[in-house]
Amino acid sequence: MLTFRELEQDEFKNIPAEALGGYELSPSHRVTAALDGDDVVGIWVTAYALHAEPIWIRPDFRGHPVVIRRLWDGVKGIVKHMGLGGVVGVIPDDVPEDKRIAEWLDAKPLPGKIYLWLEKEKPCPPPS
Repeated sequence: MLTFRELEQDEFKNIPAEALGGYELSPSHRVTAALDGDDVVGIWVTAYALHAEPIWIRPDFRGHPVVIRRLWDGVKGIVKHMGLGGVVGVIPDDVPEDKRIAEWLDAKPLPGKIYLWLEKEKPCPPPS
């Protein structure tokens, strides 16, 4: 009989390597699993995706790379403090200035499309 529940961090080692395909789980990840006894037969990993935008710099300061660099240092500090591996930003095709900033920061575009699902029900408390 299958059971479904969230795995504890010390159970992450029970996830078959093929299920993760080289993806490394961090302490901030949460994993919902389908279990056949003690065997993991399915997982769905959730992670925080810190969203970093918008960026705005007053026009008379836009040519100063130190402003962007110091703002970015602040974002990186927040990411590190939260224990996350990075941030996500959405750059519309009609905003080439932001694309240049992302490339300057060595950000990489992601393949695919972004989908957003919004919870419509009242949130449940985390499992105890």
